[in-house]
Amino acid sequence: NISITTNPNKWTFQIAVTKNEQAVGIKNITVYDMLGKIIWQSGASSNNIANIDISSYSQGIYYVSVITENGERQMRKIIKQ
Repeated sequence: NISITTNPNKWTFQIAVTKNEQAVGIKNITVYDMLGKIIWQSGASSNNIANIDISSYSQGIYYVSVITENGERQMRKIIKQ
């Protein structure tokens, strides 16, 4: 389960990853624009919470790909106001 707060917003998004209510580490986070171009990326972290700062990017819709330490990949949409 991936939760993204606060979505939509103007500055920083927080991603939290859990499975069966247990914290799951994040292996990789990638943010893509609408054309599929990578605009932000972060490597491995043992934490299950990460912050994404896209305040310097234009308003619009972006996609976040999260790969967990278990190798599971999920995509979510975020909206920057």
